[in-house]
Amino acid sequence: MVTTSSSFYSDFPTKKGKAAPLQERRMRERVRIWAKGGEGGNGCWSYRRGRNDRYRKPDGGNGGRGGDVILECSAAVWDFSSLQHHLNAKKGGYGVSNNKIGSRGSERLCRCQ
Repeated sequence: MVTTSSSFYSDFPTKKGKAAPLQERRMRERVRIWAKGGEGGNGCWSYRRGRNDRYRKPDGGNGGRGGDVILECSAAVWDFSSLQHHLNAKKGGYGVSNNKIGSRGSERLCRCQ
């Protein structure tokens, strides 16, 4: 005896009701994200050397600021499954002589779409 019904061993009917659009996938309401801003760059250790200067004067520049992590959300988003879990911004640039500050680290933008 061959049966094609999948409910041969169950007491429940085989016909399913129509599911709402949000119930077709499992919705993720909560997400844990590890975000870390960029570290500042290293400063420069240098001295100005002039022709007429008796003593050398310090002129090393400071390191640049680290980048930021920005989380941008919209009201139309209902599922957080596409988000990245680890977000790290870039490090700041090194300082150089002549009191020049290092470049700022690039920011990391995370959009909830």
